[in-house]
Amino acid sequence: MAIKGSVISDKNAKNIDDKTLYVQQGDNLEGIRVVFKEKHAYSIDDAVEINIYNTTLSKANGELALTDVPNEQAKKIDLEKIAPQITSLAYLEANKDKLDGSLVTINAGMLISSTNNLNGDILLKDISGEIEVDIKTDASFAKVEAPKDFIDLTGILRVIDGKMSIAPRNLADFNALQFVTDDFTTWEFPNVHLSGLQSELFTSIANWYGDRRYGAIKQLADKNDANFTQANKLYPYIPTDSMYSSLGVNNNNKLSLKGVKVIKVTFAGSQAIGYTEFSEISRTDGLIRVNVLPFTTNVDEIKVGLALPISTEGEKDEWGLTTPFGQNKNYLIAASEAYKENGKFFTATFLIPTTLEDIRALGIESENASQWFENPIIEIINLSSRKTSGISTSRDDRHIPILIDKVEFGF
Repeated sequence: MAIKGSVISDKNAKNIDDKTLYVQQGDNLEGIRVVFKEKHAYSIDDAVEINIYNTTLSKANGELALTDVPNEQAKKIDLEKIAPQITSLAYLEANKDKLDGSLVTINAGMLISSTNNLNGDILLKDISGEIEVDIKTDASFAKVEAPKDFIDLTGILRVIDGKMSIAPRNLADFNALQFVTDDFTTWEFPNVHLSGLQSELFTSIANWYGDRRYGAIKQLADKNDANFTQANKLYPYIPTDSMYSSLGVNNNNKLSLKGVKVIKVTFAGSQAIGYTEFSEISRTDGLIRVNVLPFTTNVDEIKVGLALPISTEGEKDEWGLTTPFGQNKNYLIAASEAYKENGKFFTATFLIPTTLEDIRALGIESENASQWFENPIIEIINLSSRKTSGISTSRDDRHIPILIDKVEFGF
């Protein structure tokens, strides 16, 4: 009797000892830890057949292992190499017993290292949780500086006594995300208008939209914002703090949002003061009037959030009626830090769900949630708020307008 599979570990990078390898028998299947009696000669992506006669097959601490394998009972064969399961921690947690010992890629994680290098205590955090990163002190890449931005991390999933960790095989398993930036300097003015109350804010990078009543709109910087903005640049402004006041972006032929993992938003609280008109430059009915009170530094708060509009078609509303086609519900998935200074740009970073398990982990139970991945829509919401004593929540005095300098999309 024999097992056949592809070698998914890399002895040459020394994050595994030279008598041990991991074999996976097919994509998205559980792997097996194989321990030979002597050093083996198999490399990553080799296909092997191992005769299990006179060996020990067991589950140690929950991990499937084949030990005491005589080296002569293994040989190379021809098989396709294994593709990693591309996923998130929420998915792995739900399926860890099926994927233990297999090759996985965790989307959009941030490494946190106690030494700032790829050694010591290391965690990878994604949108739904965190996992230990297992790197031996003598691994060939252990002294390399840890990436400081988001990465996709590939490695072997290990589940010991129910606890997950991931073991990268070599330095190539750390893959930086690729970013597309819209800095709102290449506006387009198509001779079309979006239907309903939406206003079009198209650039050469993406098709953005706003709400004509609440924002976003695009205009030259307010005169009171001249000290920290670029002259003659049109900025998206979100003057009010309603869930309707947002800068949204559709999945389109300029920028496909399928597979987006991270969004970075650089924004500032406007220094506009008094009765202020925010005017959409491309149309005559895009005027928003706001009475802006003085900003109280270290008290009032500048903040943005990220929302996912998800279709409610076919779902029951609060009266038990079926929602018709074309209706969405906005789910706020994250909010930035609250900044207590206006007239200065800050950057907020948001992780985007990449699996249905991520969506569920955020508390979104919509029956149509999985459809969002086919046609993603994302909205940046103005969550700024007055904290100054005596300010009411009335429409006339609570608003803190914000402007957006750039948005970065990580894939």
